[in-house]
Amino acid sequence: TKEDLEYLRERVEAGNTYKGFFFKMADGIDVMELGDFKPIGTNTKPFYGSFDGNNVQFNIERESSDHYQGLFGYFGFGTIQNLSITGTIKGANHVGSVVGYKESGNVINVYNEAIIKGSNDVGGIVGYNKAGKTEVAYNIGDIEALETYAGGIVGYLHNAVGADGKT
Repeated sequence: TKEDLEYLRERVEAGNTYKGFFFKMADGIDVMELGDFKPIGTNTKPFYGSFDGNNVQFNIERESSDHYQGLFGYFGFGTIQNLSITGTIKGANHVGSVVGYKESGNVINVYNEAIIKGSNDVGGIVGYNKAGKTEVAYNIGDIEALETYAGGIVGYLHNAVGADGKT
């Protein structure tokens, strides 16, 4: 439920990274209206767990002047998979539909239909990709960076791992 996601965010804000933990959305949920949803994870309180959206479409309507915007604001180590995003997400730097800033880890089988806007590092799926994979993903939403680095899938690609395991 939306309340479960808000609780997860609150626990991450309290300092639990959930590294090594796995979360999965319940069966039978097609669309989840999140409204003005504050992202899970920040640069000082990251989310390092894994999350399976179980093919839920998350509708987010967020307009913020903060950095690290998306369903997950700051993520690493785990895997985020099997979900889609609709709506509008606006922020400052590191803005993506699924992940604002990806330190490492994998983002798999996701797609975006939302409008994504920010200043720098703005992507349809991931705003800033420091390392890790983003695969089986597509974007049909409008992406806009007011200053630098915009991309349909990844706004800024610092480093990535290819299918062959090499950077």
